[in-house]
Amino acid sequence: MTQGAGPGCAGERADPRISRSKAAVLAAARQLLHDRCFFEVTVEAIAEESGVAKTTIYRHWPSREALLLDLVDDLMPPLGTIDTGSLAGDLGVAAHQLARALGDTSWSQALPGLLDAAQRDAQLRRIMDISGQARRQVVLDAFERARRRGELPAEADTELATTLLAGPLFYRRLVLRDPPGPDVVERVVAAVLLVLDVEAQP
Repeated sequence: MTQGAGPGCAGERADPRISRSKAAVLAAARQLLHDRCFFEVTVEAIAEESGVAKTTIYRHWPSREALLLDLVDDLMPPLGTIDTGSLAGDLGVAAHQLARALGDTSWSQALPGLLDAAQRDAQLRRIMDISGQARRQVVLDAFERARRRGELPAEADTELATTLLAGPLFYRRLVLRDPPGPDVVERVVAAVLLVLDVEAQP
C-alpha cells in the first residue's frame, strides 16, 4: 500500500474551510434570490453578501452558471431512488415528496420567480432543465421497474404519465396558490394509475 493512502489520510479529507466558504456563498445566493430577483444574483453581489472573495468563488465554481446550478439543486429538495416494490407505492412516495417540496420551503418560495426568469434567460432555462430532468428520471425509473415486473404494458406513455403526476400539484401551488395536501396527492396518484390501467393498491 502506498504510504498515506489509507482511510482518513489528510489528502482525502475535505477541507472544512472550503465547505464553510461554499456554504456561505450558497446561503448568500439564496438570500439574494429571496430579496431581489434572479438577474441580480451576480457573482459580484454574492461576494459582497457572503464576504467571500470573487477569486475564491471562482475556485469553487468555474462560472456563474455552475454556481447557479448548485444553487437550484440546493433549493430543490432531494428526491432519491424510490423503490417500494409496486408502481402505486412508488408514485405515491414521489408525489407526496413533491407536494411537501411545494409547501412552505425555500424552493417553493423561489419557484415562481425562477420560472418567470427562465422564460427570458436561456442560461437559467438550461439550469432548470438539468435539475428538473434529474428528478423526472426518478419517476421514469419507477415506470421502468414496473414494466420489468409486468405491472405496466410496454406501450404505456410514461412521459405523459409523469406530467399527469406532477402537473396538478404544480397547478395547485403556482396558479391556485394552494399547496397540495395529502388528499389531493392521493387523488392525483389514483387518477394516474387509472389512466395507466394499473391497480391502485400498493
